[in-house]
Amino acid sequence: MASHRRRPTSHDLRRGVAPIRPAPGARPAPRRGVVVAAAIAALAVGLGPAPARPGPPRGVAEPAVVITHGFSLSGTLADWMFDLADAIRDRLGTGRIVVYDPGSGALLPCAHPACDDPPGTSGPVLVVMDWAEQSNDLGSGFSEAAAEALFADLVEWSLADADPRVDLARLHLVGHSRGAVVNGEVAERLIAAGLPAPAQMTTLDPHDTGGNRSAQASGVELAIYGAVRGGLDDLDVNQEHPEYSDRGVVSWSGLGYHDNFWRTGCLPGFLDPDGIFLDGAMNFDMTTVGDGQGNDICHSDVHGWYALTVSGGPAPAGWFNPGIVGCAVSGRDAPLDQTVDGFNSSELGGTVPPCPTDPPNQQTVLFDFTLREGLVNGAFERVGSGSSDAGWSYAGGGGTATVGSGEMMLDTGDFREHGRFYVPPDHLLRVCYRVEDPGDGDGSLAVSSCAAATPLGSCIDRQMLTLPIEEASASRCVEASFLAEEQGRGARLRIELPGRRGPSTVDVRVEEVGFLATLFADGFESGDSSAWSVATP
Repeated sequence: MASHRRRPTSHDLRRGVAPIRPAPGARPAPRRGVVVAAAIAALAVGLGPAPARPGPPRGVAEPAVVITHGFSLSGTLADWMFDLADAIRDRLGTGRIVVYDPGSGALLPCAHPACDDPPGTSGPVLVVMDWAEQSNDLGSGFSEAAAEALFADLVEWSLADADPRVDLARLHLVGHSRGAVVNGEVAERLIAAGLPAPAQMTTLDPHDTGGNRSAQASGVELAIYGAVRGGLDDLDVNQEHPEYSDRGVVSWSGLGYHDNFWRTGCLPGFLDPDGIFLDGAMNFDMTTVGDGQGNDICHSDVHGWYALTVSGGPAPAGWFNPGIVGCAVSGRDAPLDQTVDGFNSSELGGTVPPCPTDPPNQQTVLFDFTLREGLVNGAFERVGSGSSDAGWSYAGGGGTATVGSGEMMLDTGDFREHGRFYVPPDHLLRVCYRVEDPGDGDGSLAVSSCAAATPLGSCIDRQMLTLPIEEASASRCVEASFLAEEQGRGARLRIELPGRRGPSTVDVRVEEVGFLATLFADGFESGDSSAWSVATP
């Protein structure tokens, strides 16, 4: 498919981005003003807008609960997630427990002992979200990359005609610790994309900074915290927005309801990470829950406490206080009521009206798909451990090209595929690169797109760009269009230098990959008339 090439701006020239000249004999692209004038003229003569994008057939949509864990030292799923899902199904008398496959984004049948009951064929979809392998990678960006993939997959589950189909407007996100960061980033993207916002987000002792936030932490605790902080610090998820870049978990304006259960100070420092109060949410302070005789609530007890509000089972002494406690906008102090709080105030729990959130203190979503956050680690600044890199590993991503120091380095034969992501409608793909060594001058850089579930190594469904590598060059940027049927869906991406390594090897550095908003829905400003949906006079 033809690439969309733009004229360099003064900013480009200052940073060394070279203009891309048309091939000899090629007809030059019309200037922006000419293109816009032609577009307006075409619309004025009544040729009409672009045809509506076809959508897949839709089945019965079900409400869904997504249960997301935090840091997993073992890289495996913990039993509590399955037990919570099973408790919800038992309480409702219906529903299906499915396990999220991080490699493909598929919802797999649950094989855990907690799922021994017949799986059922209808009712709420109870998703055990698995990002365990990413969660303990001591690098940056992995929580946001997990959210990027889960967001794309949720969109796919909402569109698919296969069972189960998720109703995004009846979505309940339940996240513990770092899982609250992942779920918060999913909610942010749903709102930014103009899709239904989650009906509820429940954060269970949300944690975004690796160790204990407390200023009273000991020197030893701070030393341990500092040693691993880079890998467990999730503040980078909002680094594009100074307004809230100091927070990894945010209560977003637009959420149907946000309840936050948090506590501090159970065990020393890093051994027991503290949760946090969240402006705008309905906050429940659980710090004083317990009897002071070994039954105090610690970080990993919060999800156990929440599960007991589902099942109504026996609880440790001091965990609950019978009797309704009045709501307060500023938050509620423990002890809390087992039959009133927690799951009881969810849509599916349905027995008690929720306490109000605090909308004036909720954060307006400023996420923008055209910023670097639009495609996680598209600027190659976040480096993981070993060969793993956020966005370009896990969730279907991987390959042989090296990522780091602000670029992707490809030699002949190398490729790298990005994990699953959402293609925003009316956006182009933008790739910036430079040629360090053209080799024999007969190579090419290939950029391909594929369906979200395509296995690693096979993302070659459609070649979006073929860029000849003829001579060494400074930075240059090119754009290409997504097909109508690719927009508003999950996808993956492959960047490759095809060929076999030999005496003369090509060396290309990709500097940035991301999205660029189009001026018109079908790309009039690109200058590629073949992409237009109407003819010019």
